[in-house]
Amino acid sequence: ASAASSSTSASPSSAAKEVVRRQLMTLEDFKIDYGLMTSCGEDLVTQHCLDTRTSKRLSEGFMRTVLLMQCLTEINDVQDSRRVPVSDKCLKEVGKVKRMIMGDIELTPQLGVDCHNDVQKHCSNLPKNKEGAVINCLLALAPKDPKQGGLEEQCRDSVEEFMEVVDPISDYKLNYALMDNCGEYIEDSCQMEKGEGEVMKCLMDLELEQELNTDCHQQVLSYKYFMSRSIKLDKPLLNACKEDAKKLCMTELEEEQKAEHKPHGAVVSCLYHHIFSDAGEKLSEKCMPELRRTIISQGESVNLSPAIVSSCAEDLVIYCPGFEADKDDYGCLQQRMLMSNGPNHGEKLSPNCLKEMEHHAELVSQDVRNDYRLMKACREPLRQKCKEEMRDPFHGHLLGCLEKNKMTLKGSCLKHVKDLQLVSLFDYKFNKEFLAACSSAVQTYCKSDQAGHVIKRKQDVMYCLRNQLTQPTPKNKEPISDDCKGQLRQSS
Repeated sequence: ASAASSSTSASPSSAAKEVVRRQLMTLEDFKIDYGLMTSCGEDLVTQHCLDTRTSKRLSEGFMRTVLLMQCLTEINDVQDSRRVPVSDKCLKEVGKVKRMIMGDIELTPQLGVDCHNDVQKHCSNLPKNKEGAVINCLLALAPKDPKQGGLEEQCRDSVEEFMEVVDPISDYKLNYALMDNCGEYIEDSCQMEKGEGEVMKCLMDLELEQELNTDCHQQVLSYKYFMSRSIKLDKPLLNACKEDAKKLCMTELEEEQKAEHKPHGAVVSCLYHHIFSDAGEKLSEKCMPELRRTIISQGESVNLSPAIVSSCAEDLVIYCPGFEADKDDYGCLQQRMLMSNGPNHGEKLSPNCLKEMEHHAELVSQDVRNDYRLMKACREPLRQKCKEEMRDPFHGHLLGCLEKNKMTLKGSCLKHVKDLQLVSLFDYKFNKEFLAACSSAVQTYCKSDQAGHVIKRKQDVMYCLRNQLTQPTPKNKEPISDDCKGQLRQSS
């Protein structure tokens, strides 16, 4: 009897294999899943998802059902009143399929192949089919440099493709680990956020207000990394800046749609650079707040800024070897930027890297809250001593409050305040109050020195302006304003 019983009952391992086999069959042919078929059959026809576009992508390693689900999701993301939306019952079934895929790497065979070495090296002790343990292991490694224990390039790109298809960033409930690690913060502070990607946006904002536990922070960091590489994964930014991207960054938008050899973060970088553009086309008021939020989050680590990584790749190797998300890589590049006005030519940043770092410094000068590192390091002093100034975004007021309380500052907060003071001396444009008061005078009298070199350092500009005050004002030029004179007196 026992023999018969053992022959007819499946072992736990064989039962698990049978479950995976049936799940793979469902992913190969959605018609096998009765719930999916009955809930989404009509939507698949109405939304034209059963055409050649899907079959063309089968060779990319994703199964037919997965690609059909992506088609429905992408159509639902398009905010067009003329388009018939995907039904709620279908979206519910799509969520079930995505949650299933997110939970087991074996359900995405190509990801398993591309990441085989990384899984063996870093995640081999984890169960492959238990609540996404292996997939979350790969996500956590993604922001790291490969030389410092990060993913190989092939695996990293495959994980990014996986994130775009499954898109757990838009719906946090797809990832069991995120719900476990960040559940308390979501319940306390982000429960009311209903839109796609809004919970992740809430967690990113929350990081600047309070210290998240280590596991939750790591989860948010890995998501931010992929959001920085593809605007498709940052739905709040995509929805706010879609028209700006079409108007100003069409080439980058088309390039980022490619399945292979696409430039990482091209659209976000393009939008970012339009903040500093002298051309007539500027970013819309709808786009700017979301882009600012993205830029602030990228300030946590150079790895989160594709524009700086690509422009400063050689500089990071030379001056900041072994940079990781938990190292002060921005601080390293910032120190080198400050040297670029000095006599040590061999230690200067490359021109492209210097330009990117100057853009970052200029953005911080416009509003000190754009400095993620400072805002996080000085969270408590700002809360305790600068409540009124926190309501006013003006750079001088907020930084001025920290400077006024400098004797009480400690550790990394004090360091970041000192660093920001040094940066403000690097270029007069990095001091908002001075720039507002003296920009016209600088352009009139101190744009360049006698040798024709552009004058940038604040102390050189002030020397030039003070010297001009001792001279008669030319008849065809405006005199230096009283506000600028006041700035010169304050800085003396």
